[in-house]
Amino acid sequence: MNAITPVIEGRLRALVPMLASNHDGEVVAAARTLDRTLHSVGLDLHDLARLAIEGGMRGPIEPRVATPMRRESWRSVVAFCARHLDKLKPREASFVRSLAEKTSTAWSPSPKQRDWLFNIYMRLEGGTHA
Repeated sequence: MNAITPVIEGRLRALVPMLASNHDGEVVAAARTLDRTLHSVGLDLHDLARLAIEGGMRGPIEPRVATPMRRESWRSVVAFCARHLDKLKPREASFVRSLAEKTSTAWSPSPKQRDWLFNIYMRLEGGTHA
């Protein structure tokens, strides 16, 4: 089994909590990204489960109080993506700009829009650009 680097560990720590989202699209996008991340280092979900059960991820895992994904979370993702517009394809940048204009309203993106936004975010956060 391959070692989990600090970069991969950081991605896993960001992705796993997203599996608890109330939005099905976010859960699916997180699961797919989690799977791709693991495969990039020669691992799969079975390896991740084994690591979690055996406590193999750099020390013990401290229990956390489960909290539902905040309604504002998409707004913070938009803000992050908006700071990196230069790394996006023109269509993605236009999409992020349009969402950024709506962050101060009660409007909320559709599941399809959340999926696209999440995928853009994960690509930016992971350092792989268009």
